[in-house]
Amino acid sequence: MSSVKAQRNPQGSRRRKPVKTRSRRSEDAEDAPPMAARESSTPASTVTAKGALNYPADVVAATGPLFPNPQQLGFTEKRSRTPRSTPKWHLAQPRNLVTPPIHRDEWDVANQNKMEQMEAQRRGDYHGLYEDFQRMRDVERKEMEKRGLVDAEGAAKDLTEAISFQGSCLDMCPTFERIRRANENNVKAWEKDKATGQISRDLAVKAFSRPAAGQPPPLPSDVRPPQVLQTTLDYLVNNAVNFLPDSHSFVWDRTRSIRQDFTYQNSYGLEAVDCNERIVRIHLVSLHIMAGSDVEYSQQQELEQFNKALQTLIEIYQDVRNHGGNSPNEPEFRAYQLLSHYRDPEPEREIQTLPPHIYNHQLVQLALRLRQLMSQNNVVERGVKNSPGALDAYVAFFRTVYSTEVPFLMASLLEVHFNAVRFYAFKAMARSYHSKAGGLTVSEVTNMLGFESDADTESFAEYYGVGVATNEQGAKLIQVSSTTLNSIQDKPKRAQAVSSAVTAKIGSQKLSSIVDSGLPNDSFHMTVAPKILEAPKIKPKLPKKPYTPIEQSVSSQPYVFGQKPNQATSVAPTTTSQPYVFGQRPNQNQNNMPAVFGAKPQPEVAPSITSNGSVKPSFGAPTTNTNIGFPKIPQKEPAPIDLKVADTEPSRRKYTPVVSGSEEPPLFLNSMHIKKPENVPVKTETSFNAPSIKPASVTEAPVAPAAPASPPKLRDHPQFSAALSGVSQNLVSSVVDKEVRALIESSLRAHQSQRKNREAIIDQLTGELYQAFIQEIIHNYTMQIIGAHFEDRWLAKRAVKQIAHQARESLAQKKLRERKRDELESVSLTGSIKFEPMAKRSAPDFNYYLNYRRDMDELWKAVDFESFSSVRPGSKMIVVAEDWDHVLSDWLGKKLGLTKNELTGVYENRLVNFTITSLPKSDFSMKETFGATPFLLLECVIDDENYQTKLAQAVRVLQKLVALLSRYSTYNAQIGIVLWDQRSHPSPPSDIERHLRLDELNHNPSIQRVEVAHMAHSDNVNVEFERFINSLGQHYDASLTARGERRRSRANAHSRNTSSVSTFADVSQSMSFIDAKEAEVIAQGSIRKRRFGYLEKYRGTKRRRTSEAGSVNSSVYNYLDSTMASINASVYDSANQSSLSKAVAERDEKLADLQSVLQSAKKYIKRT
Repeated sequence: MSSVKAQRNPQGSRRRKPVKTRSRRSEDAEDAPPMAARESSTPASTVTAKGALNYPADVVAATGPLFPNPQQLGFTEKRSRTPRSTPKWHLAQPRNLVTPPIHRDEWDVANQNKMEQMEAQRRGDYHGLYEDFQRMRDVERKEMEKRGLVDAEGAAKDLTEAISFQGSCLDMCPTFERIRRANENNVKAWEKDKATGQISRDLAVKAFSRPAAGQPPPLPSDVRPPQVLQTTLDYLVNNAVNFLPDSHSFVWDRTRSIRQDFTYQNSYGLEAVDCNERIVRIHLVSLHIMAGSDVEYSQQQELEQFNKALQTLIEIYQDVRNHGGNSPNEPEFRAYQLLSHYRDPEPEREIQTLPPHIYNHQLVQLALRLRQLMSQNNVVERGVKNSPGALDAYVAFFRTVYSTEVPFLMASLLEVHFNAVRFYAFKAMARSYHSKAGGLTVSEVTNMLGFESDADTESFAEYYGVGVATNEQGAKLIQVSSTTLNSIQDKPKRAQAVSSAVTAKIGSQKLSSIVDSGLPNDSFHMTVAPKILEAPKIKPKLPKKPYTPIEQSVSSQPYVFGQKPNQATSVAPTTTSQPYVFGQRPNQNQNNMPAVFGAKPQPEVAPSITSNGSVKPSFGAPTTNTNIGFPKIPQKEPAPIDLKVADTEPSRRKYTPVVSGSEEPPLFLNSMHIKKPENVPVKTETSFNAPSIKPASVTEAPVAPAAPASPPKLRDHPQFSAALSGVSQNLVSSVVDKEVRALIESSLRAHQSQRKNREAIIDQLTGELYQAFIQEIIHNYTMQIIGAHFEDRWLAKRAVKQIAHQARESLAQKKLRERKRDELESVSLTGSIKFEPMAKRSAPDFNYYLNYRRDMDELWKAVDFESFSSVRPGSKMIVVAEDWDHVLSDWLGKKLGLTKNELTGVYENRLVNFTITSLPKSDFSMKETFGATPFLLLECVIDDENYQTKLAQAVRVLQKLVALLSRYSTYNAQIGIVLWDQRSHPSPPSDIERHLRLDELNHNPSIQRVEVAHMAHSDNVNVEFERFINSLGQHYDASLTARGERRRSRANAHSRNTSSVSTFADVSQSMSFIDAKEAEVIAQGSIRKRRFGYLEKYRGTKRRRTSEAGSVNSSVYNYLDSTMASINASVYDSANQSSLSKAVAERDEKLADLQSVLQSAKKYIKRT
């Protein structure tokens, strides 16, 4: 710290630079004189840009050099070097932070109006219009290049010769593009007129066009000014953003085109800031809305355009700050930049250099806190460096994002990074949790990482190779220690996560109101005028002669540049010595006199010399000069000048003389602070663009001798003032009269035209209103007549229907009475039932009734499950139907013997060895429901209206059921599909099976076979259904799935008594089913007795009762025999062969109980 640094001064001495330390400052302060004394005695030292102290020369001379001869030690004298100018290829075009007013070229406006007229006249002929517009476009490009409004195609120019390009299209879409896209049939639905179906001028928006190599620069008529771009974005926000996600592709392309037009014009003013801010918000809203929809979109392209618009805003904010201004919404978008590049430390370093009102803003501080919470130190990605101070607080991160503190737009941006944060959170858990801990439950991981549901957690874990297991209690665990992937880029990118908590942040707001949120951009409040780089102007070449200021005695006469003082007579100028005067046209009959811009040339005056030596012009006879040969420079109309921006045009620059030794005056008007010499006389400003010429010296002009007598002047004439006043009045009156006449005539013509147009519109509206009124009256009367006619017809039809219904009911009652009478007459009152010969029966309806009743009983009779005798006890058949109240579903339930359980709401039929049940609606266990299910029956009903929908729904339900069977079932299942094709033209069975994707199910190892019962292609649905059920039972082989094999191996590992006990439990369960079946048979017998009880008194013999009892006994015996066979099969199928004797003993005991039950049943049947 005590070392010194030697520096070289201009005198060749070496001075020491002391290091600023606390002790040195204290010593200097003790010996130093007061501040006022130091300031008065020695000049203050200055500090250079590098921090070195530069002392004045007298101080250095007083202290002396450090070395007597520094050159001997190798030191050289410090020389001042002039810095090099910046090369042209390093010049950067400054941004236009101030939006100029719209200037439209007259030729361009006329050309656009002509194109619009052609479009209106030839609507629909887009091909012909496009060919005509292409020819007109070539002429337009040549004219724009000629007028300097657009660069020539392929011309090489540097930045100093660049033009200020400005668009002139006032529509949302240029006319040429509308015709081109209509001809190419490239029109979005949002741009079409609903009435005509064609592209509309009021709805069409300019599409994005990617600039390609060799493509000519755009024309002014193709580019919209900033004000029109802001109006276009207002239209998109109010009419398209609220219809996301349907309008996403349209909004994404049109907003990109808006940013492109801003770039073409180098416009970065208030309109550009407002549009880019709202475009960034549109991209943030789209990221969340599109991720939760089924509409296809690219997240990478969405983020790319979001980052480009955000980067443009950041650059504009910095330029505005460099000019002393500020942007009201900068903190919001600085926060988005911090979160968008949350792994890049550069935005966080940059935010610390901004003003306090931005750094301390609530959104910026929230973004910094979220960056800390989501920072992780185990990221393995290209270009990412892990910081040592990462918190890896993923739990706190998700809780903060889901809180009300984070707004919707910020949460939508963070939602993009949810998958990455969750993946590396799993990776961190793998290093933190021990493998013997068993893992975390799915619900715990769901709460920690903010998943939407447990299913999402399992899906995410399985996708990235994190194990999911089930513990002994049946709870699912996430084995975080089994994470194998090292980087999230090792697998294809997963779809963006969508959270309902982020969606809830929208509330009742419209998407357009979210986009339009934020503070208004009224002004940048810049204190420094922005510099605009413009093209250089052509300057006339002037002779390099010293300039001496001349005082003009007459302030109204302009000064003639090049006129020498002390000249008594006029000097005829030559082509080399006489300078060119701006605005003066050469004439053979006039001298090259000065002229103010726009003034008429005046005849030459003979100058006279005043008392102080200045030249005083006077009127005289014009002289002839024919040697003027200067080039003719075209005059352009001056553009409007913003006083806040420095004027850099040479033709508008004011000339100010500069004394010898001073620097050249600056270019901007607001920086021209040049002190006028005392001895320089005051002169008037000229419009000539004269360069700064340094005179050799400025001294007091000597007094000139008296001038000789001058000839009489015209203005000295006594009638000069009157003549001048008369000429002026005549000139003014003639001009005013001409202008007033023209104005009145144009006003009258315009008034007459408006009046005619108004009368034509009134006549047209009158005719349309009259036609509308007449049509409305006719329509009302027509509707009344049609209504009355319809009412009469409806009443007549209703009366006829009622009469027919009553007739049918009367006929049916009559036939019923006759049938009952015939039955009573055919029965003997004393003997047994006697049937009359068929020849004597006159009513064939009775046989038809018996056949119909027999067929109906057979149709609704339950199926015999005799083929299912080999099914293992405890197995289930799950039946899935869409609506059990439907007649087809009701028939299916009756055929399967299903009855509704009022407690659980499930339709079930508990047979001896297995159970037929419907799928519970809710609150059921997947494992218990699908655990032992070798049969799955699905009913599918399709018709003409919902053919595709029903098939698609059946495919989804079938795939879901197959997935559940594969996961939980222990048996290889058979899937049966009962298909009712109620369409007018049913499809072949092969087409239906192809739509149901049955080939995919046959390749599933957990599915034994798939069979479809096509009920529409069968003559007898009852026979077809019985064949279908018997086929399922015959193909049953009790094969186990991989899960069943594991369970059987675990069961064999237990004690042998466990298997025996479980088998007897199944037998006891079967016995309870037998008791229930017996009670059901007895109940059916009592019902049958009540049904035919009114005929009991006419029966005199016991033959019928005996036959009935015999049939009941046979059914009971058959049922018991099948039951015993199933019991024997279940016992002999036991896996434990050593306990066979015990099982036989138990079986004998159960058989004894069954025999007693059978005897009681026989007695009851005899009594009934």
